[in-house]
Amino acid sequence: MSLLLSTIGITLFFEGSLNMTGILMSFLSGIFFTGYLLFMDKSGLDTVFPFKITFYTAIFSSVYLFIFGIISKDLVFKMTFTGWFYTILVAVFVSFLANTFVALGVKYVGPTVTSIVGMLEPITSIIMGILFLREPVTLKNILACALILLGVLIVTLAKEKNSDDTPCHPER
Repeated sequence: MSLLLSTIGITLFFEGSLNMTGILMSFLSGIFFTGYLLFMDKSGLDTVFPFKITFYTAIFSSVYLFIFGIISKDLVFKMTFTGWFYTILVAVFVSFLANTFVALGVKYVGPTVTSIVGMLEPITSIIMGILFLREPVTLKNILACALILLGVLIVTLAKEKNSDDTPCHPER
C-alpha cells in the first residue's frame, strides 16, 4: 500500500508528455539503487565507516562519468567561477552528504526504511522550490506530497508494529 501511494504521489509531479526513455531510465535507476541498498545490507558493508563507502562510490561514479563524458563529447571543464561554485555545492550536498546519509540509514534502520524515507526527496524539492524559487503552491503538488507522506507513514507504523510484536526472548 505504501509503495502504491508513494508511486501515485510521485507520478503527480510529472508534467507534459511522458518520455518512455526517461521512464525506462528511472525504472533502471530504481532497480540499481535497490540492488545497492540490499548489497550494502547483506554484504556487511553497513559495518564499514560511511565516509569510506562514500569515497569509493564517488571514485567509481567519477571514473564512469569521466569515461561517458569523453565518449559522448559532453565533458565540460571551461566554466565560470559561479558555475564551478554551484558544481561544488551540488557535489557536496547531492553526492557526498546524500551518499553518506544513505549508508548511515542502511546501517541504523535497514534498506527498506532507507529507501522509503528517500521518497521524501520530491517533497523537499517542492518545498525548496516554493521557498527559494517562488514556485506556485498547487493542489496537485499538495496531493502528491500528502500521498508520499502517507506512504512513508504506513511503512514507519508497520515497522514499529513489527518490532513491537517481536518477542524479547524467542524460543530456541
